[in-house]
Amino acid sequence: MDDLRKLRHAVTLAAEGSFARASKALNLTQPALSRSIRALEDSLGMVLFERHGTGIRLTASGAAFVERAQLLLSHATSLAREARDMRDGRSGRLSAGVDPMLAPLLEPWLSEAARSGGAIQLHIYVQPIRRLLEMLLEQQIDFFIGDTGMALHVEGLRTTSLAVMSASYYVRAGHPLLALPNVQVQDLLAFPHASLDARDVNRGLDLPGSIHRAVIVCDDVRALKAATLASDAVLLGTRLGLEPELSAGLLVPVPLALTRNWISHLGAIELQGRERSGLANQLIARFQALLSEVH
Repeated sequence: MDDLRKLRHAVTLAAEGSFARASKALNLTQPALSRSIRALEDSLGMVLFERHGTGIRLTASGAAFVERAQLLLSHATSLAREARDMRDGRSGRLSAGVDPMLAPLLEPWLSEAARSGGAIQLHIYVQPIRRLLEMLLEQQIDFFIGDTGMALHVEGLRTTSLAVMSASYYVRAGHPLLALPNVQVQDLLAFPHASLDARDVNRGLDLPGSIHRAVIVCDDVRALKAATLASDAVLLGTRLGLEPELSAGLLVPVPLALTRNWISHLGAIELQGRERSGLANQLIARFQALLSEVH
């Protein structure tokens, strides 16, 4: 940076044509500017400026040097601007993963990113948590956002808590369960169960392991919602993942208190010791804000 400062002094002196005017433009004293120019010439081993009574003029070598110095300073300014843009999330590259149940939150953020006009490259993967964990460990993605439970048992990972959400059972409007005065756990067994993860089907209920019923497991939330709307399936999920069908009254929560709490701790999962980019900070902060709005 000290070398760039000296280059800037030389370029300004060449443009102003005198130490007095250059000192004023640089907000330096004339002796300080003179020392800077002399130190630059000494380091280069050549004279850049010839002093005369009314000011200074460039030597032939000085003119060629100042021309190259102007180009270098222009590149340095552009590089500093690009670094600030990367720091602030206005440019750069990002590969991230998102739990399928959180995919609806991507739409507003991606819309904002597309409107920003920044020089950004985004690669977003919507995959099951197991696959996102594999991709992170293989360094195919920078981080992912989802339930942190599985990541807690893997060494070398860092988690940042974003929100805690509970899940419920949902059915289509007009479902037979909604006609019951009091829905019991056993009433659910008469209908197919749908979920993003097979482990979640029994997670919220104290049911005997020997009981069998139809189960639909799919990584695509939209496909699960469509199947639930077109059948008597009971879908386990969070309100976040089931919009806008909930607001439209197409999907309805089953009035049943789960006998075992089904809680999802949502967070950003990344490798320990990795520096987070400006784009990553932006996405994580945006998800945290959107999750707080859901609550």
